[in-house]
Amino acid sequence: MHRIELFGAMATGKSTLYDMLTNDHNRLPAAIRYDDLKRSIMLDDIGRKSKLRKLIYWLVTSNKTLKKDLTFYKLSKNATKAIDDCEINGVKELLHHVLYERRPSACDMSDEVIRVNRFLRDISDLAWLQRRAVGRQVVFDEFLLQRGIALSMGEKANIDSIQEYMKLVPLPDLAIFTYSDPDVIVERMILRDGAQERKLKYLKAMLDVSNAACEILSSRGCDIVMIDARASIIDNYKQCVKKISGQ
Repeated sequence: MHRIELFGAMATGKSTLYDMLTNDHNRLPAAIRYDDLKRSIMLDDIGRKSKLRKLIYWLVTSNKTLKKDLTFYKLSKNATKAIDDCEINGVKELLHHVLYERRPSACDMSDEVIRVNRFLRDISDLAWLQRRAVGRQVVFDEFLLQRGIALSMGEKANIDSIQEYMKLVPLPDLAIFTYSDPDVIVERMILRDGAQERKLKYLKAMLDVSNAACEILSSRGCDIVMIDARASIIDNYKQCVKKISGQ
């Protein structure tokens, strides 16, 4: 599996770029979005058991929210076996670090539980997909790189935590780092979400942690595309396509 991951601070255009790279009209040759790949594999598995079950599942998951929830629930059942059988370097070491060695972030406990749960889901997905997506080019929106950023921040950045995490995380084949100035991000957040103080208070920490993550990944030799959110989204899209296509 050729893994492409987007990461960066909030409101820097990750989801927009992800949609452009993977929608039906612009989709890169042989590229597929992470959640669509999981859904297609699951439909194949269900179809071998019952055509009626496959039809019902396809109808239910036409709803975007239900599709995501059901896909994640299904895969969680395979998490333990997938991780035990995983041959990707660093997966088990990273799992041990997050569960037993990492200092918890300074955020609310409810947020901490959600972030750890999402990390566990993603690392099990990576282990599960390594044998099911051989030869596929898969684009991930928020995945292990972004989970590390989330786990390493509260109202204050935990730089030591993100450095340890990024030293262990399995490197993607290509990382796309989105960034911008704080003032631009605040303006985009207000236009998109309204003035949500809960998110704004995390902004500086997220910027510090995101930049530290990018530095560590670069020092490990990760191939990174730097995307400035202040530039034209079309230009940013073309820059990514050129890099992914090897032009």
